[in-house]
Amino acid sequence: MPSSLRLGVLLFAAVKADETSLMQDVKKSSKRDGKHMSALMESAKDMLKTGATPDVVTFVEETLAEIADIVIPAITSESSAQQALLYYHDSLIRDITDVHLPTWKRTISEWSVEVDLASTTHKTCRAEEHCLCYGEGVAEGNCCLDNNPDCGKRVCEMALYNLWTIWVNKETELRDVHVDIDDHFCPPGANGTTHAFRQASVPWMRDYMVKKVEVDEAEAAYDSYRGTTEHNNGCILEHNNLDAKSAICNAAQSDLETKACSESRAVHQALFDFERMWTFQHGERDMDLVNTRADELVRHEEYRQIKVVECLMERIHELNGRPCDEESGELDSELSHCHAEGEAIQVCEFGENTVPTRIAGVRYEVRDEAVRIAHGGSASDNPNGWKFFLPAEEPHVGAICLLYPEPPVRPPFCLVGGCSLEAGCTLYQDERCLPVAPPHPCDPLWTSAEITPLPGFPSAPFSETNPGCNAYPSCSACDLSEFDRVEAEHHIDTAVILVDGCFEQGTEVEREVAHIGDGRTGAVRCCSHAGDTCDTDHLPQGCQTDATFEHAVELCELNGERLCTQTEIEARVCCGTGCGHDNRKVWVARQGTTVYGR
Repeated sequence: MPSSLRLGVLLFAAVKADETSLMQDVKKSSKRDGKHMSALMESAKDMLKTGATPDVVTFVEETLAEIADIVIPAITSESSAQQALLYYHDSLIRDITDVHLPTWKRTISEWSVEVDLASTTHKTCRAEEHCLCYGEGVAEGNCCLDNNPDCGKRVCEMALYNLWTIWVNKETELRDVHVDIDDHFCPPGANGTTHAFRQASVPWMRDYMVKKVEVDEAEAAYDSYRGTTEHNNGCILEHNNLDAKSAICNAAQSDLETKACSESRAVHQALFDFERMWTFQHGERDMDLVNTRADELVRHEEYRQIKVVECLMERIHELNGRPCDEESGELDSELSHCHAEGEAIQVCEFGENTVPTRIAGVRYEVRDEAVRIAHGGSASDNPNGWKFFLPAEEPHVGAICLLYPEPPVRPPFCLVGGCSLEAGCTLYQDERCLPVAPPHPCDPLWTSAEITPLPGFPSAPFSETNPGCNAYPSCSACDLSEFDRVEAEHHIDTAVILVDGCFEQGTEVEREVAHIGDGRTGAVRCCSHAGDTCDTDHLPQGCQTDATFEHAVELCELNGERLCTQTEIEARVCCGTGCGHDNRKVWVARQGTTVYGR
């Protein structure tokens, strides 16, 4: 029954011309406000004062029945609907952390597993590539076929260079013999027909033939060790094996970077969706909460007034038409009694547990028996008249008494590096924490985790003792600019980051991720817009060791600078710039941003 119709049946005294018009006006009235309630009170007062006919007494009886059977149930129905709305808002907010967040994290977890597998595949491949470059015994695993001790591109090339050196030396020796013969046979005036001439030529020719055989053997050894493209053997095989493995490893690196970017995108998308839903649902709840609280107060006052009217009508019925004596004070006594009874009603007064939970067995208290509805719970009486209810499932209060669920607490960010129950994390933190964006390709943490541990490849200058191998391709950075743009457009703030003020110097400080609304504080260092200089002790308010993220941003802006990025801090741009911040946690801008750093 709409609230505007509740007291229509009670406004029987708006017009007091006669009993017929009185009852007709009651049925026609559909408006409820303070003016009608005042008129209703005045009508009841006049009835007590002047008495009532039998028809009015009968109508009073019917009205009392309608109050009990229609009006109060209508009020309680509206209250129940608003209680359901409160629980509905609560459930929508809880669904964000209990349903949506775990779903998003499962997707992130799936990508994380893919990234871990891709990382292992890539690192294993690079180890095999390293073995094919350096040869057996340098990298773990057996990459040589048939246990060839000279396998590996570098080993093969150095051995091939040695064979080439032998061939060159043999050619040089043969050339020296050739020069001697040439000097013997071809000098001016030489006579090759003499016996002495022929005798001297024999050993030179013998040496030449021996050296020629040695040269041919050295050349054959070089060619055999080098191999041929046609037969794909020798050093050509080592080259081909390395090139094939490098192509596989490069593809594995590309796959790893693609999946890492997908994981990072999934985290950013989850944080964006969380912030959007969290803000929207809290806004909807807060907006309805204002109206609900106002409506509840109106219902409570309305109930008290109904109780006053009900009391007056009961006295009219009990007097059975007899008027109250005004001179003796009987009328004032009856009116005061009913008003006092209405004002004394404590519609909703709770005991220890004023905040509802979803745990069975929570106690709540309702004083007025008429304004409560028991929903299957057990009840027991107390000497002071309170009713104690132990709900079977969820707490229920009196029919017009609302419970206002406390909004769920914003979940914390997951611990960097994971969280487990064995490590002391609670189940809530483990399953319902906000994901932290992982390192993504090309940032320093990514390089430290995925590139630095690789066995590497030879570096220039290259020579016969330092042959080269295939270099790793440059990393492909993730394009996360869309998330930066969307988050800026919607004013959505997610994670803010604190890092060691001077990378790899002194006492190392762990990187920390916090939420901008958590009130976390840290030290402040500001970088030039070009990122090549850093200020620490020349900020507007001097050294800052305990600033919030937003204050840090403001300080840098006032100084004509911006927050440094993590890349700049790790490049040691700020080391030694004062305030003792080298060993403190300092705020950094998120990668890819400019001035504001979010």
